[in-house]
Amino acid sequence: LLNMLLAIIMENYMKVKKKISDPALAPSLRRQIQEMYRRRQQYKAGQRVRLNDIYDAFLALHNGNEKDMLRCNRIIKPSFLLENVPQIKNQQAERTMKNAIEEYRKETTKEFELQDLRTRELDESGNEKPSTLDRLDDATRRVRDALLYVHDRVAFYDTVITEGGVSKSASSAMAEAAAASAQAKGDSA
Repeated sequence: LLNMLLAIIMENYMKVKKKISDPALAPSLRRQIQEMYRRRQQYKAGQRVRLNDIYDAFLALHNGNEKDMLRCNRIIKPSFLLENVPQIKNQQAERTMKNAIEEYRKETTKEFELQDLRTRELDESGNEKPSTLDRLDDATRRVRDALLYVHDRVAFYDTVITEGGVSKSASSAMAEAAAASAQAKGDSA
């Protein structure tokens, strides 16, 4: 019986651990207890409303029918919370809405996986479109080929063939030509 209980606890632990994207970012038990204590002190001082009280206020708006409340598509803003939840402060209303939006985004947004890059889709005419990874590979290949072409052209035009069939770089050929021109001017003067 103890083994079954331990197995259930470990299974739930693994589910929660899997939900956490980066375990290093998860708050420690000490940090969680500090946060609970801080929230309790704020509640006792009247600076905070418990989430249970917010939930109860929403439930009261739907005459105690939880199913209707959960099906409701009403867009909720901090001003709505201020009007309908007794004693809630503006700062908590805004923070609660921001956190709720973030949690909703995490729940509804699919995590990015490498397989998403490889998946091919169909276009309007039913033909298979290249995957994102295929398009990236093609673009990278074209950039590489263009750079190799530019390098080849620069190397070609940077080389000058002289009378003796010996190739020289264009810069050394220009330097020799400038030196010869300067010497010819010096000789004529």
